[in-house]
Amino acid sequence: MFREPHPFDLLLNEVKYCTGASELEIDELRSRALQLATTTKFTAAQVAAFMLRLAEFVHAAPGIAEAIEPRLDYVARHNQ
Repeated sequence: MFREPHPFDLLLNEVKYCTGASELEIDELRSRALQLATTTKFTAAQVAAFMLRLAEFVHAAPGIAEAIEPRLDYVARHNQ
């Protein structure tokens, strides 16, 4: 039986494509997104979508990992 990929995985694949990230870097971003989904009001898919948006500007997985949490905090504070 064929199973459609989860949107979370599709978003991370797009991040990988945009940044040229290695499997290890994507695994680290996946873990970070899942961790942030438990400590913020955002879902893992929302975090991954934001990572994809950051990839358009940062172009590197380590930069995304560093930039994601402060930006999520900002969005959470200003969109209540």
